[in-house]
Amino acid sequence: MSNKTLVIDDSLKQYVNLDHTKKYVTEIFKNVTEFDMAWMVELRRLGTFNFEDGTQAPASQSIPVQILQFDKDKWLNDLGDWVALKCRDFAPAGVGCYMAPALINDREATDKSVQLMLTVCADFDTGNPRENLEKAVAAVGVRPTFVCKSGGVTEEGEDKLHAHWVLDEPCAEPWKVAYIREILAKRFGADESFKRIPQIIRIPGALYDKDGKWSMTEIIEYNDNDISLMDFEDALNLDFNDIEEGSFFHPERKVKTAEQREERMHQLHNEEVEAGRSEDTRFDRFSEYAGHQIRQCRFGHQTEEEALSSVKMWVADKMNPPWDQHRITTEFNALLAKDKFDNPDQWRERDAPPIRLVDQLVQTQPNVQQQAQPPAGQQADPPQHNIDITGPPTKEQLKAEEEYERETLKHRYGVPAGKEWGQVFGAHDLFGGKAPIERHLVENFLVHGSSVGLVADGGVGKTYMALEMALRCAAGPDFPNNNVFGFPVKEKMFVFVLTVEDGKDDIHRRLEAIDPSGDLRKAANDTTCIFPVKDNLMQGLTLVEKDSKGNHKPSVVWEKLVNNLLKPTIEKFPDYAPVVIVDTYSATHHGDENSSIGTNEWFRAANMLSHYGATLIVTHHTRKTDPKYEIKTPSDMKASVRGSTAFINSLRCCYGVWHMPNSDAVTKELKGRVEPGAQLFNMGILKSNTGIDWSDRSDPRYPEPMITLRRTGLGRLIYDAFAQQARIDLSSNKSERKEASLRRYRAAVLHVVRFYASKQWPLSVAHVSKKRSGSESCMTNFIDPKVNSISNNDASAVVTELINSGDLKQIKIKGRGVGQILDTPDGPYANAQFMERVDERPAFQWAHYVYDEEHESYELRPDLQHAMDV
Repeated sequence: MSNKTLVIDDSLKQYVNLDHTKKYVTEIFKNVTEFDMAWMVELRRLGTFNFEDGTQAPASQSIPVQILQFDKDKWLNDLGDWVALKCRDFAPAGVGCYMAPALINDREATDKSVQLMLTVCADFDTGNPRENLEKAVAAVGVRPTFVCKSGGVTEEGEDKLHAHWVLDEPCAEPWKVAYIREILAKRFGADESFKRIPQIIRIPGALYDKDGKWSMTEIIEYNDNDISLMDFEDALNLDFNDIEEGSFFHPERKVKTAEQREERMHQLHNEEVEAGRSEDTRFDRFSEYAGHQIRQCRFGHQTEEEALSSVKMWVADKMNPPWDQHRITTEFNALLAKDKFDNPDQWRERDAPPIRLVDQLVQTQPNVQQQAQPPAGQQADPPQHNIDITGPPTKEQLKAEEEYERETLKHRYGVPAGKEWGQVFGAHDLFGGKAPIERHLVENFLVHGSSVGLVADGGVGKTYMALEMALRCAAGPDFPNNNVFGFPVKEKMFVFVLTVEDGKDDIHRRLEAIDPSGDLRKAANDTTCIFPVKDNLMQGLTLVEKDSKGNHKPSVVWEKLVNNLLKPTIEKFPDYAPVVIVDTYSATHHGDENSSIGTNEWFRAANMLSHYGATLIVTHHTRKTDPKYEIKTPSDMKASVRGSTAFINSLRCCYGVWHMPNSDAVTKELKGRVEPGAQLFNMGILKSNTGIDWSDRSDPRYPEPMITLRRTGLGRLIYDAFAQQARIDLSSNKSERKEASLRRYRAAVLHVVRFYASKQWPLSVAHVSKKRSGSESCMTNFIDPKVNSISNNDASAVVTELINSGDLKQIKIKGRGVGQILDTPDGPYANAQFMERVDERPAFQWAHYVYDEEHESYELRPDLQHAMDV
């Protein structure tokens, strides 16, 4: 293709309407409010390239774009402009543009990768599309947000139509939207092949380029209305828990007996399939037949090229009219990619090289020299790995194998040639003598050559922390009072920062907040490289991608960044330890973060840095948690890390930062040292396989040490020694304060039980256990409001303890259940003076009583006692 001249026709731009494209994109995404900025939209270029020599070539290309590459405040308009410009740029080459109205979380665009569906679409492409559309509208009760002429015409000469209903709330269960599309197609004559979850559709305003005919996919009707999934459910009388039989989404659809499968394959091989079928369409038959050929390929019975060749022959023989070669190849490759994504282990096993150990060959074939020779005139299979399998390995072959192993060990592990296997990892050869001291780049915080995670919730300030760490590490120990969160910087480093979510201007503003004077930036100038991905790589950056065989490998962009940008700089500063900061993990991930496989693939790609002795720091988010769930300890924070546990397991060290739960109490203790309302954060070690130890900075009674950070008015998080000490002091006094509260609570319970029993209105256990009794709040009415807050469990335990010790008695009275009322041992109910309760509750006010801490009892206030005596 590179040696041929592509036919470019600028006149085809007349069939592109950028306003239609922008309107469509901004409208279908307008209700997206909760999503991950690392998610993406996939634009697909489909068509045929024409060359001046008269030849053609498929123009299929998938072009995903991450939302984070646009301005956070106006990403929707930026996305609309981006899609519109792509449609315009591809038109002169005679190529149309498609997209799935969905947000996906990886570049595979499979069922599993679709996160949010934004519209319900229908493709009316047979018979009288207008009539069929109106029937659908009458049933649904809401006109589509967009009605578009797709650009083609039916056999009857009617314009083909696309209908798009925008959902008022994006659907996080994509199969439901696909099921509705299938029902609309079955009932109202739309295209039934349009039911796959990641199904793409031609973009309004883009070029229509089918069969060498040029026109435009234009919007002919717009209605400013949205529709809910429930509206479709009600209007079409659907039940997502009871899928219609025969549906693509019916749970029993794929369950077939061996006889049924055999009969189905017979149909596929012998029956023709024609266009226009409402059931078992050309696409359905194609998918089944191609899927069968791909499975045979996966099991190693044929190559991918042989599978595609079989599919092309089947289309030519059984499909009427047959698809063109470009569509066959495109659809086959899509199904092949999905199969490789769904069955990675089987494909990996299929493509694995054969075992090359000589010993195993000899042991498993002891009589190999007696194997039958091939018939006369027929050659034996060629030898593998220089071993002739028709006879035992020769001395020369064994020697070659041993030499190969020695060279491999020397290359990989630095083991001198001549070492035998038993000595390679000998305890004395490799591990004798005194062990080297752990090299700390930042004392007690950053270990050379390690992989370090920095985890925090969105909005905490991970990027601020990463950028300040970069500047301080690059400035080195000679910069005055240089530390990272209070830990001294020990060495000058070369720091390479990949920031994916922030552009150049955002970074500039953050650096100015971190370093208002500019002195720190000057000190770090020569030894920092900050690379804003969104300004330099429009397609974004993932560390992993798939090769042509579907195997995961380090992405081309990542390899270029490491080899062409990082490596030369490291060689320029050989005396400085290299540090690479990736902000963030999610934005550079290639697939599902909840998959341990995807996580391990990411870290294997990141391991390229180890070849240059680089230390990795990667930022990451916490998952969404219940607002009632409060993170108090590093263990709580560790449980909140988003995605697979393989993330933390793959790190040597991981730190977490979270809002301090008792921040207000700590700031009060600081007595004006910080501004009112200052935000405090905890920072703890979530994992450490290094010598990092913070026990000297925390209360030694607690097994999980933490340090205290304070947010400044500029958004930075800095280590605050005063707040740290105040938090420790509060923690140290916590048990004493709690015990004092429990003692006062015991006294309050005994006092109020005694009072109400004397007034012939006894209390129950529920009244004094801080539970709710009817519409009354027991804490307000029956327990001293000055008792410091204690939990319901502690309150119940106090009442149970008083009953078990005999300080309170449970008594049965008339009209009450067993054990429902309480009295003190010397009270009127305990001594059978009263056995009923009066109807009217007596008045009682805690303000009339004071607590005697020395005697742990309540007494009437002296001034009130004097007034009563008078």
